[in-house]
Amino acid sequence: MKNLFYKEMKLAMHPVVWVFILLFPLMVLVPSYPSFVGAIYICSCYPILFLGANKGQQSNDIYFSCLLPIKKKDVVKARMFTVLFLQVVAFGLMIALSPLAAYLKEGAAAQALEEMLATNPNATMADALESLSVGLGPQAMMATVGFSLVAFAIYDLIYFYFFYKNGRSIVLPTLLGMFIFMIVAAIPTLAIPLANVEFRVYLETNYLVQGIILAAGVVISAIAHFAIYKLAGAIFEKVDL
Repeated sequence: MKNLFYKEMKLAMHPVVWVFILLFPLMVLVPSYPSFVGAIYICSCYPILFLGANKGQQSNDIYFSCLLPIKKKDVVKARMFTVLFLQVVAFGLMIALSPLAAYLKEGAAAQALEEMLATNPNATMADALESLSVGLGPQAMMATVGFSLVAFAIYDLIYFYFFYKNGRSIVLPTLLGMFIFMIVAAIPTLAIPLANVEFRVYLETNYLVQGIILAAGVVISAIAHFAIYKLAGAIFEKVDL
């Protein structure tokens, strides 16, 4: 498996994937953006990874991998390890940036407060922060990542199932997967906090609950990806390339 993973990183994966993985998590630094927006763009790297930005098609990577003295399900396993590795890097970066994101948001709130005081002398910092709050903020990054891990588990289920039915199709899994991902991730990280401010404030100030949500997301993701590997591997074993 180590050699297959090395093959994925060195031969199959186009370097532009790292643009998505390393740059889009930086969107958490934008004060008025929902934290999970960067995670949505991470989904965009899947077509590039699975086709290698045409590199995979031109080099016939799937066919080459199946010619190796390995089982077809090992090809699926290597790709899944690659996807999970990229998710860990992206989400780790988002969590690492959350203190800086919170600091920048407080600075933007201070500037917003000055503008609000010009028209409303009774405005407070809480009002300024509220004006910049869209969904869960950077203070709730662990919860956001926990919710996003569940959304990615569903996204990966759709993507791996439809892609490995023939080893070529990416349009349907990409469009369907991103649509479902946005719905699943937006409900807890955007819709509920906008409808219930207390929910957002509670998560942003309770790191124990955030840790529980993150741990639950990791466990659910691990179990789900094991099941996805079994399902996609069994499907791909029957594909005649």
